[in-house]
Amino acid sequence: MGHNTLPSRPEDGQTNNFPLVLVDQNASIHDRQMTQHFARAHTAKVNRRKHRDEIKHSRIERATTSRRVETFKSKTITAVEVPTKLARKPGIKRPTVSRAHSWPPNSTLIPRSLAPVFDGLAVSSFDPAVTPEAARVADFYLNVVYPGRLPQNEALVRFQAFCEHRVIFHVFHYGAAAYQNLSNNQGSVAIRNEMLQHKSKSIHELSELLTNLAPENIEIAILAVLFLGTSEVHDNIESTCLLPLFPHLPYAKWIGVWGRMKPVAAHADALDLLVNRQGSLEQLQMPGLALNIARFDLRYASLSLSSPKFLYNWPIEEDILTKCQALQHPSAEAPGNGFRAMSGKLPPDLLSTLLVLAAVDQLIRTQTEAGPTKDLQGLEGARSGVHHRILSLPSWERLPTPTNADWRTYECCRLVATLYSSAIMSGLPPDTGWSRVLVTQLRKALERHGFVSPTNTHWLIWVLVLGGIASLDSRHRN
Repeated sequence: MGHNTLPSRPEDGQTNNFPLVLVDQNASIHDRQMTQHFARAHTAKVNRRKHRDEIKHSRIERATTSRRVETFKSKTITAVEVPTKLARKPGIKRPTVSRAHSWPPNSTLIPRSLAPVFDGLAVSSFDPAVTPEAARVADFYLNVVYPGRLPQNEALVRFQAFCEHRVIFHVFHYGAAAYQNLSNNQGSVAIRNEMLQHKSKSIHELSELLTNLAPENIEIAILAVLFLGTSEVHDNIESTCLLPLFPHLPYAKWIGVWGRMKPVAAHADALDLLVNRQGSLEQLQMPGLALNIARFDLRYASLSLSSPKFLYNWPIEEDILTKCQALQHPSAEAPGNGFRAMSGKLPPDLLSTLLVLAAVDQLIRTQTEAGPTKDLQGLEGARSGVHHRILSLPSWERLPTPTNADWRTYECCRLVATLYSSAIMSGLPPDTGWSRVLVTQLRKALERHGFVSPTNTHWLIWVLVLGGIASLDSRHRN
């Protein structure tokens, strides 16, 4: 897709769930009658073509049947004559329509605009008669970005906010341009000036909204900040090679694009303040808003290598949770036995987190190695939950209570667990450089004060292998 136009059709395998109609709200009665005439003519033309195709298909089927009968007929079987023409019933005439007009008309002076029809939704954030770009932006989100990611009711709520609030209208425009540029490996310098103006206007509208923030507009402000936080593009985007650590689940386009956004602390801090003003994530009323904030928080923490700001109860199916708990029971074949051998050298919180990571890793691998799984939502909740636990682990210097564990062992296991969960469990692209920062910290932990291998070296092999793979094409490789 080019950077000057927005796609109006979904990708292969998706369907248009939200057909958008372009009409004129200020047309005269004569223009409306002409539009109705063109629509009826077009409908009749499509019906005639469909009817001809059905007749042609029927003739082919009957001709094939006739040839089979002729081939296998015997002395006692006579071939059935297949008619080649279908007689029209008396009294039924073929519909006629003037062919002087084509659909769509070759030229028209009728301005096109977006006319939402969801429960008589009113448009107050823009003038439909002079904003043709709004239809393409709305179609881009509803039929390209949201299918497979948001339920229909959540997508419609965001479309309603797009039509009613100017800040959402402007941030939608800039977000669409940012999403498109990242899909094409283009940086912020390739974004058109009019889209940059939308970003400037969205920041201005958000500032005015926050100046006298009413309780009913808190969630609108949260949605605007959320869109701005997922639309920060680097100045220059280069096509970087992926880490040789391939994720269990295929690269989803949303994480392959939004995972390359530049993490900006101001957006994360603003979300934290607004959510706390509302109370908590559980008190948000907009459908799907809490889950979207939790995803943004997890992605921001992964890119900035910080702890998540929000606690969220990730939805996990009951059978998925039962299987994860069963895999954590000690046995000869249970995953994570190497971590159990280190029970005296790791704090209990880190040890239990590593055991959950091993169980979820085994579950996802076994359920996806045979092909695509239907329980993607349950698996996503499981991997997001364990990823949240890993990112929430404090560094050695910030441990709340003293422990007898070895600090080098703790730091190496924590850093490599973060690397494994981000790259393999979550499939986070390395474009922002988070993996290089992790490898640098890991090397410092291994080299600080001279590292002496303990008796149990299984965990050290795990650390060195993953660290060596992640340091490919870097100075840490040697």
